Amino acid sequence: PMTQEGQPLLGLIVGSSLLHSPYLSKFETKHIPTEFGEVILHFAPQFVFCQRHHADPTTDYTPPHLINKRAILTAMKNVNVTRIIAFASVGTLKPKDIPVGTLVLPDDFFNPWDSISFFTDYRSHFVPTMENSFRNQVMAILKEKNTWNIQTSATYVQTMGPRFETKAEIRWMATVADIVGMTAAHEAILSGEVNLPYALVSMVDNIGNGLVEEQLTMDEFKLAVKRNEATVEAVLETLLMSLTKSPQARPS
Repeated sequence: PMTQEGQPLLGLIVGSSLLHSPYLSKFETKHIPTEFGEVILHFAPQFVFCQRHHADPTTDYTPPHLINKRAILTAMKNVNVTRIIAFASVGTLKPKDIPVGTLVLPDDFFNPWDSISFFTDYRSHFVPTMENSFRNQVMAILKEKNTWNIQTSATYVQTMGPRFETKAEIRWMATVADIVGMTAAHEAILSGEVNLPYALVSMVDNIGNGLVEEQLTMDEFKLAVKRNEATVEAVLETLLMSLTKSPQARPS
């Protein structure tokens, strides 16, 4: 299904940071069929969003390693999304330079162990990147606002999940990367394969396991996500107002 005469749409892929946000709860919901499975998308007049943990209509919650990323990106493409902003919750591997509460727009990723592709032929050979003009535009909008602590030179490492990392894994990852998550490298790869500009906006919700004396717990992680939710919503609103010029960005 195309919306409003098939005009180009902004796509949003959101995760833990906006998991229960009322901000994205009041739009028209559609089930979009794809060759990789059905996807739940939510439609506003000028943008469409997908909650990656709630995109599969056959289950209430999908953990990171089971998210059907090929289906999500295909569904976005099928409804005429032409650029994507992804929001993700991450852990910091450099707590002194990138503390909890920092917004990070990574410019590179590290994911050598479980790559992904749409293709099974020669097209699967390509050079991935997180750098593109759309990311630069998103960066400029957020920096102009001059409200948040933003880090724009950083490497995102994607683990296989769904468990959090051991202390030894974190120490090793910190030698090559700055933040850690479980989804965005795959999204960036697939977006690149189908020429969809992709910008990742990540919120640091925890310090990597073992990097400070306090023991990382799931309860503390959930509290941090809740504390940072208002910031993520404000960032989302700023981007929507600028990129869609839409007075309907915030639902009534």
